[in-house]
Amino acid sequence: MKNYYPYKKLFGLGYMYFDVMIDDHFLGDSIFYKNKIPVKFGETMTSNDYKYCVVFCSVKKKYKDQIEAAFDELKHKMDLLGYLDYEDFCHEMLTVVGAKDVSTNDV
Repeated sequence: MKNYYPYKKLFGLGYMYFDVMIDDHFLGDSIFYKNKIPVKFGETMTSNDYKYCVVFCSVKKKYKDQIEAAFDELKHKMDLLGYLDYEDFCHEMLTVVGAKDVSTNDV
């Protein structure tokens, strides 16, 4: 299951851009911090219908492997904390943005 959407057509000198689906307590922030990944956060999209939000982020390309590991860690943490509908939310959001493959973590 994929829990982020990479923007392949956005260019920045040495940066990757993506939307990441996280809980409304921003668990992803602590995972990025713990793994020492300097992430720049942008707009946050929320809805009263969900306990999750979508956050626009950027990270330097040199952190590609670490960010992929952090996305995997986020998925596992969400499962452990009992967010049973997290996978459904991610799938729905990725379908909305037109992601072609919502099952793998390809940046």
